[in-house]
Amino acid sequence: MCGLAGLLAAGPRPSDAERIVASMTATLAPRGPDGSGTVAAGPCVLGHRRLAIRDAAGGAQPLASADGLVHLVYNGELTNDAELRRSLGPHRFATRCDTETVLAAYLRWGDGFAGRLQGQFAIALFDARDRSLRLLRDRCGIKPLHYATTADGSLAFASTPAALLAHPGVPRRPDLAAISHYLATFRLTLGRRTLFDGIRALQPGERLTIRDGRASLDRFADFPLCPPDEAIADLSEPDDNEERSRELESHLRDAVRRRLVGDSPVGLFLSGGVDSAVLASLLRDEVGSFPAVAIGEAGGEELRAAAATARAVGCDFEPIAVDADGFVDSWEHLLDATRLPLSTPSDGLIFRLAQAMRPRARVALGGEGADELLAGYALPHAAARDYRLLCELDPGPTREAFADTLAQVTGRRTFGSLADHFLHTNTLLPPAAKRGVLHPDVWETIAEDAAMTRHYAMLLAGDDAAERRVYRGLRRVNLDGQLSRLDSATMLAGLEARVPYCDDAVADFAAAQPWRCHLGWAAGAAPRQPAAMQPHAIESKRLLRRVAARLLPPEIAARPKASFPTPAATLLAGPLAGEIQSLLLRSRFARRILSAEAIATWAADPAAAGMALWPVVNLVRWGDREFESTTLPVRRAA
Repeated sequence: MCGLAGLLAAGPRPSDAERIVASMTATLAPRGPDGSGTVAAGPCVLGHRRLAIRDAAGGAQPLASADGLVHLVYNGELTNDAELRRSLGPHRFATRCDTETVLAAYLRWGDGFAGRLQGQFAIALFDARDRSLRLLRDRCGIKPLHYATTADGSLAFASTPAALLAHPGVPRRPDLAAISHYLATFRLTLGRRTLFDGIRALQPGERLTIRDGRASLDRFADFPLCPPDEAIADLSEPDDNEERSRELESHLRDAVRRRLVGDSPVGLFLSGGVDSAVLASLLRDEVGSFPAVAIGEAGGEELRAAAATARAVGCDFEPIAVDADGFVDSWEHLLDATRLPLSTPSDGLIFRLAQAMRPRARVALGGEGADELLAGYALPHAAARDYRLLCELDPGPTREAFADTLAQVTGRRTFGSLADHFLHTNTLLPPAAKRGVLHPDVWETIAEDAAMTRHYAMLLAGDDAAERRVYRGLRRVNLDGQLSRLDSATMLAGLEARVPYCDDAVADFAAAQPWRCHLGWAAGAAPRQPAAMQPHAIESKRLLRRVAARLLPPEIAARPKASFPTPAATLLAGPLAGEIQSLLLRSRFARRILSAEAIATWAADPAAAGMALWPVVNLVRWGDREFESTTLPVRRAA
């Protein structure tokens, strides 16, 4: 994997363009410790940092066509490199690197090349023949790509916002709508919007083309539409689910095999859950023993479960005990290096995992994508089912009783739309609470969360069942967030993460299955009652659990889903409470963004806020560093 940066001048290339791009590229050094390069071509300058995974002697970037007219920088790994090379026919390749394949595909098929690429990638390609620039990002969004318009009208682009901010012409202002969204969801983007006003994130499967000063966005790849499910209310498991699960297993075996390409050993991020356990079994079948790392509390259930999986598959296992000082150190490092708040406390733990893996392997497989693609989030899907039933029930005593019961969990009896329901039941800070948290000027500026409301209304639009629309929505927003944090944390350690569950064939297969193949009622559930009242009523990831049952011991295959264990809640409520009080009361950025009442309440009793304080503390620390020229670090716990 690598990092890329560049700019496309609005007019003649500025005299300092190469120096600026070199500075942007230098911020990406952790992503690419093995080499760097820049090239200037007409109005465009491209920069690259390389992490050499295969053919270390070849593969230097930027890469140019034989006639010197087309230039490419590329961050990624094609999983269909061999197939593409065969399709390209009699083409002489000088290296084993797939960078050559990407360039050759563009030269052969033009813009149609993008739809032929499979895997994880971010691409910047300048074609001097028509002075056009193309930026592309893979279908799932595994590899990031950001862009911004500079003060002189040029377009700057880079793998990270931090690299963009090394360009002196990129504005540095907070995006208030994105900040409001982050406080509610932990997500660092709101569609294309980032926490920096003017810095945009290219969306998964999107292409941005600049030609003759005009920009156009199109989607060259997307997930298939879910098929209509006539029996959405019937969650009985289909008789052929065993056969379907074998097909899923076959796709996953292929996905793991395609992610072993390279000159480096491939390791695994292991947890106590079924997602990584299945990958561990499949990886063992391909390579025998392999390095694996897991993190959790010393003596805790997560490490015990991970160790049990490691024994079952026979891998070279290293457990990492998380501690308060190490957690705070990782937190500080990520804030400084990414110039962004952390999305979740798990970000720091993933960074620790990557640091531990790096001396043993340059590539690690992760289980990201399993929950989003194979329906692992039982509660959001259950909530969507409750919303659908509430809409379908005829007025009368039955509907009133259902609404009353539902209100015991949600606090509301009616909802204006699926988006209204989703934001109320799936956010840390529901819209109704925002008015009292944000500064009145901020709340007015963002028109009471109008951008966020529009985004989720579009995301969850459709005429099909609410469950399917929520599945598509989670597949989009949750997956993007999961993959972004994985990329950020691993690449800062110089480690390439690969995600078999996001394989094209796996994703296509998962989306094509009837709903009850994925989700069903657990034993003892009451289907006529709101699912939200029954936290364990929904059986999730049916197909994957069948795969696990064939590959793993029963106690591993049947282990219930558990959250990644972090010390964040304990630290916020206890050892760091005094530091957080001081931070909130002294922060200028907090006073700009948050209401005086919210600041006073949180500072008076940090423990009472729970994990709602996590995004607040991250936001304030980030904002003071970026916009107020102050740094108020959270010191190590005593």
